[in-house]
Parts: sequence; structure tokens; C-alpha cells
Amino acid sequence: MLGLLYIPLPLASTDQWIVTAMTALDYLRLGLLTFLATRTMNALLAWREARKRP
Repeated sequence: MLGLLYIPLPLASTDQWIVTAMTALDYLRLGLLTFLATRTMNALLAWREARKRP
């Protein structure tokens, strides 16, 4: 999980585009994880609420 929050610093000017792409991918991965976690939590809460009602 912490690996997703890790943002690599620019190592050299020639590697700048690689670092930028990796950082963008890290942000995309973090966004996807957040999105899935939110959906899962909402589904679990809705399921629990539905079980309460007879």
C-alpha cells in the first residue's frame, strides 16, 4: 500500500519522462484502489442495511 504512495523523484533529466510516466501510473493505481475500496464499502453497507429489514 505504501508503495502506491511512493512518488519517485527525478533521477536525471534523461529519465524525466520515465519518472513522469511512473508517477502518473502510481496516481492512476492509487485512484483505482480508492475507487474500488469506496465501491466495496458502499456495497457492504447497503447489504448490511438490507439484511436488517425483514
